[in-house]
Amino acid sequence: MDNSSYETAYDFVNKFPDETVQEVLPAALKKSYTIAYNEKKPVEKLADDESIYDRRIRKLCAGALRCLSLHCKRPEGVKDQRPSTKEKDSYGYSKRFECPYCKAPLEKVPCGVPVTFTFRVNDSRREDRGSTVTMRQEITETKKHTHTIYNSLHLDRYEKRELNKMIKTRPNITADAAISGIDPYTGEITKSIRKINNLMANHGRTKYEIRRSKIQQDLYTTKEDAVAAFQNLDEKYPHFMDSAQILPSKFFVSFCSPEMLKRNLPFSDQPIVTDVTFKAVPKGYYLCSSVIYIEQLKKHVVFYQAIIKSKNAQVFKQYFVALFRKFDIKLEQFLGVIMDFSAAQHEGFILALREVFGVKQHNALPFLKGCYMHWMQSVRRLSNNYQVVKPDDIDLILKLVHRFRTTSNSIEFYRTGQEILSKFPNSKKWLQWWLQPGVSSMIFRYKLLMKKELRQHKSRTSNAIEAFHSALYKLMPEKRQPVATSL
Repeated sequence: MDNSSYETAYDFVNKFPDETVQEVLPAALKKSYTIAYNEKKPVEKLADDESIYDRRIRKLCAGALRCLSLHCKRPEGVKDQRPSTKEKDSYGYSKRFECPYCKAPLEKVPCGVPVTFTFRVNDSRREDRGSTVTMRQEITETKKHTHTIYNSLHLDRYEKRELNKMIKTRPNITADAAISGIDPYTGEITKSIRKINNLMANHGRTKYEIRRSKIQQDLYTTKEDAVAAFQNLDEKYPHFMDSAQILPSKFFVSFCSPEMLKRNLPFSDQPIVTDVTFKAVPKGYYLCSSVIYIEQLKKHVVFYQAIIKSKNAQVFKQYFVALFRKFDIKLEQFLGVIMDFSAAQHEGFILALREVFGVKQHNALPFLKGCYMHWMQSVRRLSNNYQVVKPDDIDLILKLVHRFRTTSNSIEFYRTGQEILSKFPNSKKWLQWWLQPGVSSMIFRYKLLMKKELRQHKSRTSNAIEAFHSALYKLMPEKRQPVATSL
C-alpha cells in the first residue's frame, strides 16, 4: 500500500456514492484499545488470521437534516445538513434543530445504507505494518443514499493542500486579497480562494484558514515572546496589571485601571456582576470581568478583570480573593454578587469568602444572587421542547414555573413542583437540576438564603456584564487575539 499520498489530516473521498465503494486510510490506533468502540452494541473481532486487537463496526448512515419550507431563502446548492452527533440536550430531551436561513424546523431524512468500519492495528497490506481504518458502503437497488452531500463545514484534505500551495507562494496575502482574487501589490488577477471552497467567501473564516495554513507550514516570520510582551505592557501601562502567572497549568493574569482604586466604589449598596467570555482571548483562555453600578455616572463600569486558562473552582477562588484584597472590601460593607449558575464560579466565590473573611459555606450563600435572565432562558428552552411541553400547554407551564419561583410558602412550593412533574413528566431532569441546593438558593424565593438587601435590590440579571462583552467585541479588530494583544 502506498502511504506517500497521506497527510496529517485524513478524510474519506467518497461521501455518499451511487455504488458500493471501499476506502482505506491510515489510523492512529493503539493495542490498548481493547474495549468496544460502541458501548451499546459491542464490536466484532475479525478473522483468526488478523490481530486480536482488530475490530469491525457495522452502522447505518446517519441520514441528514433538511429544511422543507417553501419560503426558505437558503443559497443555491445548499440543501442538507449533517445530523448532530448528540440528539439530546444535557437534560435528556430531544433537540430541535432550526434552519439557519428561515428558522423553520429541520426534518430528519433517514437513510438505510449499511456502512462497515474495519480497524486493523497491524495491517499486513501496509509496508510499515501501520494501523488502518477501512470504510465500506454497501449500495444496492433497494438501499441507496436518500440525501445529498452535507453542506461543507470544513476543508477536506485536497482543499487544504490547494490552500497550502496558495499561501506558500504568497505568504503575505491578506484575506481581502485572497477573496477578491486580485493581488494588491501588482493588480494581477489571480485565483480567488473561493474557488477552493465557498466557505472562504466569509472574511473571518478566510483569515482563520490562512493563519492555520501559515502555522502548519511554519511561515510565520516572528513569534511572540510572552514574557517580553507582558513586560512591555507593564511599562506602557504602569500599575495596570495586578498579578501574573504564566505557567500553562496555573495561568492567571489579573488587571484593573489604577483609577478604580482611587474611587470609593459602592460595594455596600450595589452588587458586583461577574461573568466569563471566551471570545475576547485566544482559544483555550477565558476573560473574567466584574462590573458595578456607579450612581453618579448612571451606568455600570468595569473595575476588575483577569485572563484565566481554566474554569474551575480554584481559579475563581483566586480571582475573588485577589478582588477582595485589591479593593480592601469589608464583609460587613459588602452587598454581594450576581452571576449565572456556574457551579465552579459559586464554589470559587464561597472558597474566597472562607479564605479572606473566614465565612463558612452556609454563611456565604446569602451573598450570592442568580441571574434571572439565565433562569428565563432555561424556562423558554423547556417550554419550546415539544418532547416535554405540548404547544397547547405552554401557557400552563409558564404559569406553574412562575408560581414555583415566586412563592414563599413551603406547602405551595412543593405542591407546585409535584404538579409540574405530574403534568410534564419529562421535566424531571430539569427540575432536579434547578433544585440542587447551590442553585435553588439563588433563584427560588422559598429556598432563598440571600440577604434581604440583595434580594430586594433592583438588579437581578447579568445583563450589565453581557452588554460590556458586546461593546468589547465591537472595539476589537478581531476576536481571539494573542493574550498580550487582548490585554
